[in-house]
Amino acid sequence: MGRPAACLAGLAAMLAACGTVPIGLEAPDVNLVDVRYAGGTLFEQRFELDLRVINPNRRELDVEGVSFTVELNGRRFARGVSDQAFVVAALGERVVTVPTTTTLPRMLDQLASPGGARGLGYRVEGHVALGGFGSLPFASEGRVGLDGPAAPVERGSF
Repeated sequence: MGRPAACLAGLAAMLAACGTVPIGLEAPDVNLVDVRYAGGTLFEQRFELDLRVINPNRRELDVEGVSFTVELNGRRFARGVSDQAFVVAALGERVVTVPTTTTLPRMLDQLASPGGARGLGYRVEGHVALGGFGSLPFASEGRVGLDGPAAPVERGSF
């Protein structure tokens, strides 16, 4: 391949990459709102997650779908994808319900986790696919329950 052809191929690759990168858009804040058990079998469990998608941009986000992973106490717990299309208004928010799946080994790993007694740390990480603009990454984390071991109870003296 000659030098002009290599330059054209490189330029074409850069233009294709630019078509998939949203320019001037901030990533949405995506927070876990609720988790519900949706059934399953011995080897696979299904959950429904409610995610609050907050759009910090001055233009609406036309979301074609979401892909994400969920970690509990620092361990991968579940993975989910949804092709549910929705729109998040400019400087607005929307709660969407998405399915997720986990497996028996991942459930057992969580039950064996010693951190569960002090609370539940979670992390949701993924991408929202935007209509015609590629995708935007997101990540959020939090903790439910106690932050540490319970303080000793002071007993009165008689």
